[in-house]
Amino acid sequence: INQFVKAYEAFLLRKKKIEDIRKRYERVERQRISVENRMQFIRELFRNDPTKKVPFSETIQDKTDKYDIALSFSSILEMIKQSKLEAEQKRLFGEIMVSAGSRIDEEPVAEEQAALEGQVIEEQ
Repeated sequence: INQFVKAYEAFLLRKKKIEDIRKRYERVERQRISVENRMQFIRELFRNDPTKKVPFSETIQDKTDKYDIALSFSSILEMIKQSKLEAEQKRLFGEIMVSAGSRIDEEPVAEEQAALEGQVIEEQ
């Protein structure tokens, strides 16, 4: 009976590990899609008025979720890299103001889309 109990406990432990791995994998897939969605959400903030400045806090949909805050921040950094946004912070720990960059209206090209999806495009 003792061996049966130990085998059952080992089975439960393995099952829990497998469930944890599945949850992490689903979250990674969700994150990849979410970056694209968040960039589209931020782009829409400037669609009607590309001259306006938006506080960073307005780019966060769920201000209580740390993942959501990090998602907005990383999306903004990627968009700054692509010249789609500009950002300004007047003082240390002050509000970050985000404005449209010179390429805000451009749709993602293949290289940018692949970078968002974590893929590698072979040079031709």
